[in-house]
Parts: sequence; C-alpha cells; structure tokens
Amino acid sequence: MKLNLKLVSIVALGMSCLFALSASYAVSVVPGSTVALSGTTFATNPDLGGVVIRDQLIPFQVTDTLGTVILTGNVQDRVVRSTNTGNLIFSPRLRDLTNPTGSAWVMSFRMNGFDSFTTDIDYSTDGLGSVGPNDVNRDVTGSTLTYGYDPALIVPPNEGYFLSVLTDATAFDLSGQFTIFVQNDFGASVFSTGLQGVSAPSTVPVPAAVWLFGSGFIGLLGVGRRKK
Repeated sequence: MKLNLKLVSIVALGMSCLFALSASYAVSVVPGSTVALSGTTFATNPDLGGVVIRDQLIPFQVTDTLGTVILTGNVQDRVVRSTNTGNLIFSPRLRDLTNPTGSAWVMSFRMNGFDSFTTDIDYSTDGLGSVGPNDVNRDVTGSTLTYGYDPALIVPPNEGYFLSVLTDATAFDLSGQFTIFVQNDFGASVFSTGLQGVSAPSTVPVPAAVWLFGSGFIGLLGVGRRKK
C-alpha cells in the first residue's frame, strides 16, 4: 500500500510538472483558430534564444478622418534564428508610442505572410515592453495573424512586448505587411495604417544586402483608413 501511494504521488508530480512545462511554451495556432496568450520567457522556452538576423525600426503614424495625427511610433521588425532549432522566430514589437492629441491607443496588431508555415505563438515577458496581447487569431488561409490587446490596450507611453512567432521557416523575405489598429474613443471608429516590405517567412532566402537596401523603401499605407 505504501508503495502504491508513493507511485501515485510520483505520477501526480510528474503530470503536474509536464503540464506546467507545456503551459509555458508557445501555443501552436492552426488556420481558422483563435487562442489565448499568457506570455513566456527564454527560461521556460529555450527555443526562443538565438541570433538576431534582422532588427529594423519602422516609423508609422495613424490619422483620423480629418487628417489629424492621433498616434505615432515605431515597429521594431526583428527576426531571430533559433539556436536550438535553426528555424526563424518573427518577433516584432510596438514601441516609442505617442498620442499627440492626448487620447489614442493600440487595440490590435496584424501580421501577414505566414501562409502554410507552422506558427507557435506567444509573447516574451522577459524582454523590453510592458503590454502583451490577450489573444491571437489566424485566418482560414493561414497567412494573417491578428493580435488583440483588448482589454490590455497599449496606451502611450506604454510599449508592447516582443511577439514570438516560432515557425518552421529557415528563410525570410520582405513580402510581409504589418497593420496597426487604433482607437481614440470607446465608440465604433477604428483607424489603421499599414506597413509594407516587412519580414515574413519564405522558402527562398533573400541576400542581406537586398533586405537592408529594401528596408529604406518601407512605406505607409492606408493612413487614416476608417473601419466600422
């Protein structure tokens, strides 16, 4: 009887440790699904450690329908090659945010270009930033990842944590697009701006000289676009 109780205790302890370990890892997100995010760290997920192979600051601004600038900032477009897996981690974050009119906040952030690549997603709480997304949605095509920050909205001067999209890609190009969605009241009006020419997983590597050169041509799209 004592042996059985001891065995049960060991199994229970092992199951609890396994659960805790799996909960701390990034969440696999398949096309057409939405999952909750809670944040992770390098200590709990060593696959996040690696060499930064792209780290580009991309400025943006969002205007309302009158052309008034309501929010400005930078997206830090970072790509890391995991030391453990050799695959790429796409880790952008929203930073340097200001709201010139005194009232505006980021409610969601979108990344395009993931297509058929696998995505294990979370955000890093042991890096820079202070606000993480509540959840992430992957559309049915698999290409688009949309992070929702409601109710933990990013209100300037707060900044976002680095997102962590672990993929099975070993190469990237600049065919992606970021979109930042902003509100300046609690009504139905949502304003957005898009950034093209950002990093996305690829089956064909792009020479470093090309993406460094191309980063100078990243433009703003849809400034002041209004969505109901």
